[in-house]
Amino acid sequence: MEQLDEKDLRILNLFYKRSLELKNSSILQGGKLQVSLKLHFEVNKGGTITIDGPEKEALKSLTTTIRQFCMNNETLYFNKIFKIIRKALESDKELFDNAKSTSIAFKKLMSKTYMKLQYGNKILSPADVIDFWFNGYIFHSDIENAERFERISKTKMFPFIKMEFESLMIDLSTLFIWTGNFIYINILKEQTKK
Repeated sequence: MEQLDEKDLRILNLFYKRSLELKNSSILQGGKLQVSLKLHFEVNKGGTITIDGPEKEALKSLTTTIRQFCMNNETLYFNKIFKIIRKALESDKELFDNAKSTSIAFKKLMSKTYMKLQYGNKILSPADVIDFWFNGYIFHSDIENAERFERISKTKMFPFIKMEFESLMIDLSTLFIWTGNFIYINILKEQTKK
């Protein structure tokens, strides 16, 4: 294992601490982060689709922590963290291969949707869905993004976009918590022994 400089160790330590915050969040501890889809159809009467997810405030709280792992300009952006992990583990192929699986999983989560979502002529990627929620509703007061969120929230596809976002938050939470544990066990503990 390669010795990391003080700055990289501090960044990994912060990632680990934030992953613990995520793990210990009330929404994850209370089992409130669940998404369900219910379809009800009757012959000659049509049907309804109901999508249930976490409470609005609990979801906002969770996204506050997740955001820093998903946004390019953040110190704890997952791809930046993986570069530090790569630097630390480049001489340990087995550990590096384990870590590499998290990078592959992150790329898949950010590019492949559970269902094909389209708004206008654009197919929405998971990154688009996250941007839509983060910048149009949860964190920013940008008028254009807020108006776009409002327009889309009135469409028939909105429940599916909401379900996609909530499902992403579940999967990303799992990935970031696992990565934080991996960093602590395989890098931070080892680096402090030296």
